[in-house]
Amino acid sequence: DVNGDGRIDLLEQNGWWEQPEKITAEPWAFHEVKFSEPGGSQMYAYDFDGDGDNDVLTAKEAHSYGLSWFEQVKDGDEIKFIEHKFMGEKPEETTCLGMKGLVDEHKSMHEEDPSPEMLELSNLIGAEKTEHYEIVSYTRLVQMAKDLGEKDAAGLLQENLDQEKAMAKRVADLTKGMSKEIKAAQKEAEAVTA
Repeated sequence: DVNGDGRIDLLEQNGWWEQPEKITAEPWAFHEVKFSEPGGSQMYAYDFDGDGDNDVLTAKEAHSYGLSWFEQVKDGDEIKFIEHKFMGEKPEETTCLGMKGLVDEHKSMHEEDPSPEMLELSNLIGAEKTEHYEIVSYTRLVQMAKDLGEKDAAGLLQENLDQEKAMAKRVADLTKGMSKEIKAAQKEAEAVTA
């Protein structure tokens, strides 16, 4: 119901069709609005901004990228729409600064030219940090999905979280084992030189 008259209207890429009062006796009135150029999909009328009238949400292309909502504004008796893009036509390149920091730290350790044992231990510690970073991310995503009532998504994200926790434990066990091996080798080297 785009115009709030209590009747279901029809949305399409080039506008919306207003259902008449008597569906069998009158033609549907077409209102031109360019919701998407190549052909939108998954179009919904909903009051996204909470101002009492229905706005329109649409994918910008049926099998591609892009998502916008169109804010309904009144100009006298005329209904107009203002587009608000919240996902562009192509994915934006972003850098996760947390992961970049872990990568930079790993590179700097290699530049210090450590012993093979210390390098291996450093690699394991870096892997452990990465797993914990991912655990925090998945924990928040699971909670967000639950809060939004997305049970299926929450279940899938929980599976990923459980896998990350299992991997974190495996890496922690490897780190502890490697640390013990290095300590034992150092003691043995000290005993030989003493």
